[in-house]
Amino acid sequence: MNKAAAALAGFVLCGMSPAAAQDRLVTTVVPETQRHWDTVGLVGWRGVNTSDVATDWNDWYDVAVFSASAGRYVTPHVKVDLDLSTTTAGRVFGQELVAVPGGAVPTYRLWESRFRRTTVAAALAYQFFENQWVHPFLGAGIEGVRETERIEMQVLPTRGQPSPILMPETRVRYSARPFVAGGVKWYVSERTFIRSDVLSTFSSAGAESAVVRVGVGVDF
Repeated sequence: MNKAAAALAGFVLCGMSPAAAQDRLVTTVVPETQRHWDTVGLVGWRGVNTSDVATDWNDWYDVAVFSASAGRYVTPHVKVDLDLSTTTAGRVFGQELVAVPGGAVPTYRLWESRFRRTTVAAALAYQFFENQWVHPFLGAGIEGVRETERIEMQVLPTRGQPSPILMPETRVRYSARPFVAGGVKWYVSERTFIRSDVLSTFSSAGAESAVVRVGVGVDF
């Protein structure tokens, strides 16, 4: 009887095992879909060299900068970035010695220039590492610049000569500058990151401006 009961139990268990295998939940690991875009808003500081229009002792101005950037990943490491920025107004002061018609001695002409920049930049960047919390990156590109300058001048009066009245003047300049950049993306969640970067533009005379920024962005 014991042998018959054991044989019957084995038969039942063998008959149930295929059904149990069919009902078992199977879990597979599927790689996450590749992220193709990132966007980020940034704030920071920009210093601009104006030695071509200012005196030696006052040839840089400092302003706040506000930026929005969007990037398209070509590969997991290579990305194309488009960046839009604007600044607050920066001031530069200057002076020069001028001769006054009819005056016995020369006098000084003083001026104040107020600068404001809007820029559009395109860059190719390489992002190091993959699927890490921290990703350093390096990039280079071209920055298009629209700079407005409002100039207010004053000629100091001399003995026997009144100070002439000079109307304010506004100038608009356009230029394109090469730049290099580097920074870090630090992820605080699966798709949200903090980005900080440093950017420097160049002209034929050397360093033309420097930018330091930090912001928050997302991948999608």
